[in-house]
Amino acid sequence: MKIFGILFLVDAIPALYLHFEYWLKNKGEEYEVRDTELIRRIGGEETYYRNDEIEKIIVYLSPSLYKNSNFHLLAIESYHYAVVKLKTGEELVLTCLLAPRVDKALKKMRGVLFEKRKRLFCMI
Repeated sequence: MKIFGILFLVDAIPALYLHFEYWLKNKGEEYEVRDTELIRRIGGEETYYRNDEIEKIIVYLSPSLYKNSNFHLLAIESYHYAVVKLKTGEELVLTCLLAPRVDKALKKMRGVLFEKRKRLFCMI
């Protein structure tokens, strides 16, 4: 029973940390991805970012998501996020708490440079 408890904690504590970090980052935010723009809603206020205002999108994925696999040994393997770098220098962070696969949602945007990076532990 002790081994099960230890294994559970080894899996659960990092996942809870990521979940809390992601929740704090996107708390109160809502995004809508269109093929020509990204819309951010915070507290009833909308901000529009056209594709030509976006320098690039970098998505940080676990190794299993990077390979597009649905097989995960640990809970942390499903956590991922994207950084949308604007030409103004501003950065938007979209976590997997907003969409099950942020990378697939953002791929809809036409003409935007898209980069995937592999990380074992996807801390922001």
